[in-house]
Amino acid sequence: MIYHQLLLAFSYISAAIFLSLAYLYITHLHIRSFLHGGLFMLCSTVTLYGHYNLEFNAISIGPVFWTKIVYMGIFGFLYTFPRFATDLIDKKIRLAVKWSLCGFTIAILILTAFTNLIITDRIAWMLGVRESARGPLFPFVIALTFVVIIYYYTRIIAAARKKSIVTANYVPILFTIGFGIVFGIIDLIGMSLNRPVIPWIPEPFIVSIFIVSVGFLWTYISQYSWVLNALEKSEKEITKLVDRSNQSFMEFVGLIAKTLDAKDHYTAGHSLRVMDCSVKIARTLKLPEVEIEILKQACLLHDIGKIKIPDGILNKKSSLTEKEREFIYQHPLVGRQILSTVSDFQDILDVIYAHHERIDGNGYPRGLKKDEIPLLARILSVADAYDAMRSERPYRRPKNKIQAQTELERVKGTQLDPLVVDTLLGIIVSEGSG
Repeated sequence: MIYHQLLLAFSYISAAIFLSLAYLYITHLHIRSFLHGGLFMLCSTVTLYGHYNLEFNAISIGPVFWTKIVYMGIFGFLYTFPRFATDLIDKKIRLAVKWSLCGFTIAILILTAFTNLIITDRIAWMLGVRESARGPLFPFVIALTFVVIIYYYTRIIAAARKKSIVTANYVPILFTIGFGIVFGIIDLIGMSLNRPVIPWIPEPFIVSIFIVSVGFLWTYISQYSWVLNALEKSEKEITKLVDRSNQSFMEFVGLIAKTLDAKDHYTAGHSLRVMDCSVKIARTLKLPEVEIEILKQACLLHDIGKIKIPDGILNKKSSLTEKEREFIYQHPLVGRQILSTVSDFQDILDVIYAHHERIDGNGYPRGLKKDEIPLLARILSVADAYDAMRSERPYRRPKNKIQAQTELERVKGTQLDPLVVDTLLGIIVSEGSG
Protein backbone atom coordinates (compact mmCIF):
# COMPACT_ATOMS: atom_id res chain seq x y z
CA MET A 1 0.00 0.00 0.00
CA ILE A 2 2.84 2.41 0.82
CA TYR A 3 4.50 1.63 -2.53
CA HIS A 4 1.15 2.25 -4.21
CA GLN A 5 0.78 5.64 -2.55
CA LEU A 6 4.40 6.66 -3.22
CA LEU A 7 4.07 5.74 -6.89
CA LEU A 8 1.00 7.95 -7.30
CA ALA A 9 2.50 10.77 -5.21
CA PHE A 10 5.72 10.85 -7.23
CA SER A 11 3.81 10.84 -10.50
CA TYR A 12 1.90 13.93 -9.31
CA ILE A 13 5.10 15.60 -8.10
CA SER A 14 6.78 14.94 -11.45
CA ALA A 15 3.74 16.37 -13.24
CA ALA A 16 3.87 19.50 -11.07
CA ILE A 17 7.58 19.98 -11.83
CA PHE A 18 6.88 19.48 -15.55
CA LEU A 19 4.13 22.12 -15.50
CA SER A 20 6.36 24.55 -13.59
CA LEU A 21 9.19 24.16 -16.08
CA ALA A 22 6.75 24.44 -19.00
CA TYR A 23 5.49 27.74 -17.56
CA LEU A 24 9.06 29.00 -17.10
CA TYR A 25 9.86 28.13 -20.70
CA ILE A 26 6.73 29.87 -22.02
CA THR A 27 7.65 33.03 -20.09
CA HIS A 28 11.39 32.76 -20.93
CA LEU A 29 11.50 31.31 -24.45
CA HIS A 30 15.20 32.09 -24.81
CA ILE A 31 16.09 29.64 -21.99
CA ARG A 32 15.81 26.31 -23.79
CA SER A 33 16.98 24.33 -20.75
CA PHE A 34 13.56 24.93 -19.16
CA LEU A 35 12.04 23.09 -22.14
CA HIS A 36 14.53 20.22 -21.95
CA GLY A 37 14.12 19.88 -18.20
CA GLY A 38 10.34 19.92 -18.59
CA LEU A 39 10.44 17.16 -21.21
CA PHE A 40 12.69 15.10 -18.93
CA MET A 41 10.13 15.37 -16.12
CA LEU A 42 7.28 14.63 -18.56
CA CYS A 43 8.92 11.30 -19.36
CA SER A 44 9.18 10.55 -15.63
CA THR A 45 5.51 11.47 -15.13
CA VAL A 46 4.32 9.26 -17.99
CA THR A 47 6.42 6.32 -16.78
CA LEU A 48 5.35 6.56 -13.14
CA TYR A 49 1.66 7.22 -13.75
CA GLY A 50 1.50 4.51 -16.42
CA HIS A 51 3.08 1.96 -14.09
CA TYR A 52 0.72 2.95 -11.27
CA ASN A 53 -2.30 2.16 -13.46
CA LEU A 54 -0.67 -0.95 -14.90
CA GLU A 55 0.15 -2.52 -11.53
CA PHE A 56 -2.85 -1.43 -9.51
CA ASN A 57 -5.50 -1.28 -12.23
CA ALA A 58 -6.78 2.08 -11.05
CA ILE A 59 -8.22 2.61 -14.52
CA SER A 60 -9.60 -0.38 -16.37
CA ILE A 61 -8.45 0.53 -19.86
CA GLY A 62 -6.24 -2.54 -20.08
CA PRO A 63 -2.69 -3.71 -19.52
CA VAL A 64 -1.70 -3.29 -23.18
CA PHE A 65 -2.46 0.42 -23.14
CA TRP A 66 -0.65 1.08 -19.86
CA THR A 67 2.35 -1.08 -20.79
CA LYS A 68 2.79 1.00 -23.93
CA ILE A 69 2.42 4.21 -21.93
CA VAL A 70 5.10 3.09 -19.46
CA TYR A 71 7.62 2.27 -22.19
CA MET A 72 6.85 5.38 -24.22
CA GLY A 73 7.87 7.31 -21.11
CA ILE A 74 11.06 5.25 -20.76
CA PHE A 75 11.97 5.52 -24.45
CA GLY A 76 11.41 9.27 -24.27
CA PHE A 77 14.60 9.47 -22.20
CA LEU A 78 16.49 8.60 -25.39
CA TYR A 79 16.03 12.25 -26.45
CA THR A 80 15.37 14.12 -23.22
CA PHE A 81 18.29 12.81 -21.15
CA PRO A 82 21.03 13.93 -23.60
CA ARG A 83 19.45 17.40 -23.83
CA PHE A 84 19.25 17.67 -20.04
CA ALA A 85 22.83 16.40 -19.64
CA THR A 86 24.32 18.86 -22.16
CA ASP A 87 22.41 21.73 -20.54
CA LEU A 88 23.73 20.67 -17.15
CA ILE A 89 27.38 20.64 -18.23
CA ASP A 90 26.90 23.75 -20.39
CA LYS A 91 27.84 22.03 -23.65
CA LYS A 92 26.10 22.20 -27.02
CA ILE A 93 24.90 18.99 -28.60
CA ARG A 94 25.90 18.61 -32.24
CA LEU A 95 23.10 19.36 -34.68
CA ALA A 96 23.35 15.99 -36.45
CA VAL A 97 23.25 14.14 -33.13
CA LYS A 98 20.32 16.21 -31.89
CA TRP A 99 18.19 15.51 -34.95
CA SER A 100 19.20 11.84 -35.03
CA LEU A 101 18.12 11.37 -31.41
CA CYS A 102 14.91 13.27 -32.10
CA GLY A 103 14.15 11.17 -35.19
CA PHE A 104 14.92 7.85 -33.46
CA THR A 105 12.80 8.80 -30.46
CA ILE A 106 9.78 9.81 -32.54
CA ALA A 107 10.06 6.63 -34.65
CA ILE A 108 10.33 4.43 -31.55
CA LEU A 109 7.33 6.10 -29.88
CA ILE A 110 5.23 5.60 -33.02
CA LEU A 111 6.27 1.93 -33.30
CA THR A 112 5.53 1.40 -29.61
CA ALA A 113 2.09 2.97 -29.81
CA PHE A 114 0.81 1.55 -33.11
CA THR A 115 2.66 -1.72 -33.83
CA ASN A 116 3.61 -5.00 -32.15
CA LEU A 117 7.30 -4.66 -33.00
CA ILE A 118 8.32 -3.30 -29.59
CA ILE A 119 5.32 -3.90 -27.30
CA THR A 120 2.78 -6.48 -28.45
CA ASP A 121 -0.97 -6.81 -27.87
CA ARG A 122 -0.47 -10.20 -26.23
CA ILE A 123 -1.02 -10.29 -22.45
CA ALA A 124 1.61 -11.99 -20.29
CA TRP A 125 2.49 -12.20 -16.62
CA MET A 126 5.72 -10.32 -15.99
CA LEU A 127 7.09 -10.31 -12.44
CA GLY A 128 3.59 -10.90 -11.08
CA VAL A 129 1.91 -8.15 -13.11
CA ARG A 130 -0.37 -8.55 -16.14
CA GLU A 131 1.15 -6.58 -18.97
CA SER A 132 1.99 -6.78 -22.66
CA ALA A 133 4.60 -9.15 -23.94
CA ARG A 134 7.72 -7.67 -25.58
CA GLY A 135 8.11 -7.54 -29.35
CA PRO A 136 11.16 -8.50 -31.46
CA LEU A 137 12.62 -4.96 -31.46
CA PHE A 138 12.31 -4.45 -27.71
CA PRO A 139 15.84 -5.65 -26.77
CA PHE A 140 17.45 -3.38 -29.36
CA VAL A 141 15.42 -0.33 -28.39
CA ILE A 142 15.95 -0.75 -24.66
CA ALA A 143 19.67 -1.37 -25.27
CA LEU A 144 19.93 1.80 -27.40
CA THR A 145 18.21 3.82 -24.69
CA PHE A 146 20.56 2.51 -22.00
CA VAL A 147 23.68 3.06 -24.16
CA VAL A 148 22.74 6.69 -24.83
CA ILE A 149 21.95 7.34 -21.15
CA ILE A 150 25.20 5.73 -20.02
CA TYR A 151 27.23 7.72 -22.57
CA TYR A 152 25.84 11.07 -21.46
CA TYR A 153 26.10 9.98 -17.84
CA THR A 154 29.87 9.56 -18.36
CA ARG A 155 30.01 13.06 -19.89
CA ILE A 156 28.42 14.50 -16.73
CA ILE A 157 31.01 12.63 -14.65
CA ALA A 158 33.86 13.99 -16.81
CA ALA A 159 32.50 17.54 -16.58
CA ALA A 160 32.11 17.27 -12.80
CA ARG A 161 35.75 16.21 -12.46
CA LYS A 162 37.18 18.88 -14.81
CA LYS A 163 35.20 21.98 -13.85
CA SER A 164 37.26 24.42 -11.82
CA ILE A 165 34.16 26.49 -11.05
CA VAL A 166 31.15 24.42 -10.01
CA THR A 167 27.93 25.85 -11.41
CA ALA A 168 25.71 23.07 -10.11
CA ASN A 169 25.64 20.37 -7.44
CA TYR A 170 26.43 17.30 -9.55
CA VAL A 171 26.47 14.78 -6.70
CA PRO A 172 22.69 14.07 -6.51
CA ILE A 173 22.22 13.56 -10.25
CA LEU A 174 25.42 11.48 -10.56
CA PHE A 175 24.42 9.25 -7.68
CA THR A 176 20.77 8.82 -8.66
CA ILE A 177 21.39 8.23 -12.39
CA GLY A 178 24.09 5.69 -11.53
CA PHE A 179 21.62 4.08 -9.17
CA GLY A 180 18.98 4.10 -11.91
CA ILE A 181 21.30 2.49 -14.48
CA VAL A 182 22.22 -0.31 -12.08
CA PHE A 183 18.57 -0.90 -11.13
CA GLY A 184 17.58 -0.79 -14.80
CA ILE A 185 20.05 -3.55 -15.60
CA ILE A 186 18.76 -5.54 -12.62
CA ASP A 187 15.22 -5.02 -13.90
CA LEU A 188 16.16 -6.33 -17.37
CA ILE A 189 17.76 -9.39 -15.81
CA GLY A 190 14.60 -9.93 -13.74
CA MET A 191 12.40 -9.68 -16.84
CA SER A 192 14.57 -12.22 -18.69
CA LEU A 193 14.30 -14.62 -15.73
CA ASN A 194 10.64 -13.66 -15.10
CA ARG A 195 11.36 -13.34 -11.39
CA PRO A 196 12.66 -10.47 -9.23
CA VAL A 197 16.42 -10.40 -8.74
CA ILE A 198 15.80 -8.48 -5.51
CA PRO A 199 12.73 -10.11 -3.92
CA TRP A 200 11.60 -7.08 -1.93
CA ILE A 201 11.90 -4.76 -4.98
CA PRO A 202 9.77 -6.27 -7.78
CA GLU A 203 10.20 -3.26 -10.10
CA PRO A 204 13.69 -1.83 -9.45
CA PHE A 205 13.75 0.39 -12.55
CA ILE A 206 10.48 2.09 -11.60
CA VAL A 207 11.86 2.68 -8.12
CA SER A 208 14.96 4.21 -9.70
CA ILE A 209 12.74 6.64 -11.64
CA PHE A 210 11.57 7.95 -8.25
CA ILE A 211 15.12 8.50 -7.15
CA VAL A 212 16.36 9.97 -10.45
CA SER A 213 13.49 12.48 -10.39
CA VAL A 214 14.56 13.63 -6.94
CA GLY A 215 18.19 13.87 -8.04
CA PHE A 216 17.18 15.76 -11.16
CA LEU A 217 15.16 18.27 -9.16
CA TRP A 218 17.95 18.73 -6.63
CA THR A 219 20.60 19.34 -9.29
CA TYR A 220 18.36 21.48 -11.47
CA ILE A 221 17.37 23.75 -8.59
CA SER A 222 20.98 24.03 -7.41
CA GLN A 223 22.06 25.01 -10.93
CA TYR A 224 19.51 27.78 -11.30
CA SER A 225 19.84 28.99 -7.73
CA TRP A 226 23.57 29.41 -8.43
CA VAL A 227 22.81 31.34 -11.62
CA LEU A 228 20.26 33.55 -9.87
CA ASN A 229 22.66 34.21 -7.00
CA ALA A 230 25.41 35.10 -9.45
CA LEU A 231 23.08 37.44 -11.32
CA GLU A 232 21.98 39.06 -8.09
CA LYS A 233 25.58 39.60 -7.01
CA SER A 234 26.59 41.04 -10.37
CA GLU A 235 23.48 43.21 -10.76
CA LYS A 236 24.89 45.91 -8.48
CA GLU A 237 28.19 45.86 -10.33
CA ILE A 238 26.39 46.09 -13.68
CA THR A 239 24.30 49.00 -12.38
CA LYS A 240 27.44 50.78 -11.21
CA LEU A 241 29.10 50.27 -14.59
CA VAL A 242 26.04 51.55 -16.45
CA ASP A 243 25.79 54.60 -14.17
CA ARG A 244 29.49 55.27 -14.59
CA SER A 245 29.17 54.89 -18.37
CA ASN A 246 26.20 57.28 -18.47
CA GLN A 247 28.05 59.77 -16.31
CA SER A 248 31.13 59.57 -18.53
CA PHE A 249 28.97 60.02 -21.61
CA MET A 250 27.27 63.13 -20.19
CA GLU A 251 30.64 64.52 -19.13
CA PHE A 252 31.86 64.00 -22.69
CA VAL A 253 28.78 65.78 -24.07
CA GLY A 254 29.31 68.60 -21.58
CA LEU A 255 32.92 68.90 -22.71
CA ILE A 256 31.76 69.31 -26.32
CA ALA A 257 29.29 71.99 -25.19
CA LYS A 258 32.01 73.90 -23.36
CA THR A 259 34.24 73.67 -26.45
CA LEU A 260 31.45 75.17 -28.53
CA ASP A 261 30.87 77.93 -25.99
CA ALA A 262 34.59 78.77 -26.12
CA LYS A 263 34.17 79.58 -29.81
CA ASP A 264 31.86 82.45 -28.83
CA HIS A 265 32.80 84.12 -25.52
CA TYR A 266 29.49 85.97 -25.50
CA THR A 267 27.59 82.67 -25.09
CA ALA A 268 29.87 80.98 -22.57
CA GLY A 269 27.77 78.68 -20.38
CA HIS A 270 24.76 79.15 -22.67
CA SER A 271 24.24 75.41 -23.35
CA LEU A 272 24.36 74.50 -19.66
CA ARG A 273 21.87 77.23 -18.76
CA VAL A 274 19.55 76.15 -21.57
CA MET A 275 19.73 72.57 -20.30
CA ASP A 276 18.90 73.63 -16.74
CA CYS A 277 15.93 75.71 -17.91
CA SER A 278 14.66 73.00 -20.29
CA VAL A 279 14.80 70.31 -17.61
CA LYS A 280 12.75 72.48 -15.25
CA ILE A 281 10.10 72.92 -17.96
CA ALA A 282 10.10 69.21 -18.80
CA ARG A 283 9.72 68.17 -15.16
CA THR A 284 6.89 70.67 -14.66
CA LEU A 285 5.17 69.14 -17.72
CA LYS A 286 5.77 65.70 -16.11
CA LEU A 287 7.70 64.25 -19.05
CA PRO A 288 9.22 60.76 -18.58
CA GLU A 289 12.81 60.61 -17.36
CA VAL A 290 13.86 58.92 -20.61
CA GLU A 291 12.74 61.96 -22.60
CA ILE A 292 14.36 64.32 -20.11
CA GLU A 293 17.70 62.56 -20.63
CA ILE A 294 17.31 63.00 -24.40
CA LEU A 295 16.46 66.67 -23.83
CA LYS A 296 19.61 67.17 -21.71
CA GLN A 297 21.83 65.87 -24.51
CA ALA A 298 20.00 67.95 -27.13
CA CYS A 299 20.39 71.12 -25.06
CA LEU A 300 24.11 70.62 -24.59
CA LEU A 301 24.66 69.99 -28.31
CA HIS A 302 21.95 72.12 -29.93
CA ASP A 303 24.47 74.66 -31.29
CA ILE A 304 27.10 72.18 -32.47
CA GLY A 305 26.33 73.23 -36.06
CA LYS A 306 27.75 76.68 -35.31
CA ILE A 307 31.20 75.14 -35.49
CA LYS A 308 30.96 75.68 -39.24
CA ILE A 309 30.03 79.38 -38.93
CA PRO A 310 33.06 81.71 -39.37
CA ASP A 311 34.00 83.65 -36.22
CA GLY A 312 33.60 86.92 -38.12
CA ILE A 313 29.91 86.20 -38.64
CA LEU A 314 29.30 84.66 -35.23
CA ASN A 315 30.75 87.65 -33.35
CA LYS A 316 29.72 90.41 -35.79
CA LYS A 317 28.36 93.48 -33.99
CA SER A 318 26.49 95.00 -36.94
CA SER A 319 23.56 93.55 -38.85
CA LEU A 320 24.19 90.40 -40.89
CA THR A 321 23.90 90.35 -44.66
CA GLU A 322 21.59 87.90 -46.40
CA LYS A 323 24.53 85.69 -47.32
CA GLU A 324 25.80 85.73 -43.74
CA ARG A 325 22.35 84.81 -42.47
CA GLU A 326 22.46 81.69 -44.66
CA PHE A 327 25.33 80.43 -42.50
CA ILE A 328 23.17 80.92 -39.40
CA TYR A 329 20.16 79.20 -40.96
CA GLN A 330 22.28 76.17 -41.87
CA HIS A 331 23.55 75.40 -38.36
CA PRO A 332 20.65 73.07 -37.34
CA LEU A 333 21.22 71.06 -40.53
CA VAL A 334 24.98 70.97 -40.00
CA GLY A 335 24.46 69.91 -36.38
CA ARG A 336 22.22 67.05 -37.48
CA GLN A 337 24.74 65.92 -40.09
CA ILE A 338 27.60 65.91 -37.57
CA LEU A 339 25.69 64.00 -34.88
CA SER A 340 24.07 61.49 -37.27
CA THR A 341 27.43 59.74 -37.59
CA VAL A 342 27.30 58.72 -33.90
CA SER A 343 24.78 55.99 -32.97
CA ASP A 344 24.35 57.28 -29.40
CA PHE A 345 22.98 60.59 -30.70
CA GLN A 346 20.19 59.26 -32.94
CA ASP A 347 17.45 60.20 -30.46
CA ILE A 348 18.42 63.88 -30.39
CA LEU A 349 18.76 64.51 -34.13
CA ASP A 350 15.18 65.70 -34.71
CA VAL A 351 15.26 67.89 -31.59
CA ILE A 352 18.42 69.69 -32.71
CA TYR A 353 17.22 69.93 -36.31
CA ALA A 354 13.92 71.58 -35.30
CA HIS A 355 14.94 73.85 -32.41
CA HIS A 356 14.73 76.99 -34.61
CA GLU A 357 11.34 76.15 -36.11
CA ARG A 358 8.45 78.50 -35.21
CA ILE A 359 4.88 77.76 -34.22
CA ASP A 360 3.61 79.96 -37.08
CA GLY A 361 5.71 78.09 -39.68
CA ASN A 362 8.17 80.92 -40.34
CA GLY A 363 11.15 79.23 -38.75
CA TYR A 364 14.02 77.30 -40.28
CA PRO A 365 15.27 75.02 -41.75
CA ARG A 366 11.97 73.36 -42.87
CA GLY A 367 9.21 75.80 -41.92
CA LEU A 368 7.41 73.35 -39.60
CA LYS A 369 4.48 74.63 -37.55
CA LYS A 370 2.68 73.78 -34.28
CA ASP A 371 2.62 70.04 -33.50
CA GLU A 372 4.80 69.24 -36.49
CA ILE A 373 7.64 70.44 -34.29
CA PRO A 374 8.71 67.80 -31.70
CA LEU A 375 7.73 68.75 -28.13
CA LEU A 376 11.34 68.51 -26.93
CA ALA A 377 12.38 70.92 -29.70
CA ARG A 378 9.63 73.34 -28.63
CA ILE A 379 10.88 73.20 -25.04
CA LEU A 380 14.46 73.76 -26.19
CA SER A 381 13.35 76.71 -28.34
CA VAL A 382 11.74 78.50 -25.40
CA ALA A 383 14.70 77.88 -23.06
CA ASP A 384 17.13 78.92 -25.81
CA ALA A 385 15.21 82.12 -26.56
CA TYR A 386 14.92 83.08 -22.89
CA ASP A 387 18.63 82.57 -22.21
CA ALA A 388 19.52 84.50 -25.39
CA MET A 389 17.42 87.45 -24.15
CA ARG A 390 19.09 87.38 -20.74
CA SER A 391 22.64 87.10 -22.19
CA GLU A 392 24.87 89.77 -23.66
CA ARG A 393 25.35 89.51 -27.40
CA PRO A 394 27.75 91.34 -29.75
CA TYR A 395 24.91 93.41 -31.17
CA ARG A 396 22.93 94.25 -27.97
CA ARG A 397 22.86 94.39 -24.18
CA PRO A 398 21.08 91.67 -22.15
CA LYS A 399 17.42 92.15 -21.23
CA ASN A 400 16.39 92.18 -17.59
CA LYS A 401 13.88 89.70 -16.19
CA ILE A 402 10.80 91.86 -16.80
CA GLN A 403 11.85 92.68 -20.36
CA ALA A 404 12.51 89.00 -21.12
CA GLN A 405 9.12 87.97 -19.70
CA THR A 406 7.42 90.65 -21.75
CA GLU A 407 9.19 89.48 -24.89
CA LEU A 408 8.16 85.87 -24.22
CA GLU A 409 4.54 86.98 -23.93
CA ARG A 410 4.86 88.89 -27.21
CA VAL A 411 6.17 85.95 -29.27
CA LYS A 412 3.95 83.39 -27.57
CA GLY A 413 1.80 81.63 -30.18
CA THR A 414 3.80 82.93 -33.13
CA GLN A 415 7.43 82.04 -32.54
CA LEU A 416 7.13 79.93 -29.38
CA ASP A 417 4.73 77.28 -28.07
CA PRO A 418 2.15 78.96 -25.73
CA LEU A 419 2.01 76.01 -23.29
CA VAL A 420 5.79 75.87 -22.92
CA VAL A 421 6.06 79.65 -22.56
CA ASP A 422 3.37 79.72 -19.85
CA THR A 423 5.16 76.87 -18.08
CA LEU A 424 8.46 78.77 -18.07
CA LEU A 425 6.79 81.99 -16.93
CA GLY A 426 5.22 80.06 -14.05
CA ILE A 427 8.61 78.68 -13.08
CA ILE A 428 10.19 82.15 -13.18
CA VAL A 429 7.45 83.59 -10.95
CA SER A 430 7.66 80.67 -8.49
CA GLU A 431 11.44 80.98 -8.21
CA GLY A 432 11.26 84.76 -7.77
CA SER A 433 14.30 85.32 -9.94
CA GLY A 434 15.36 84.92 -13.51
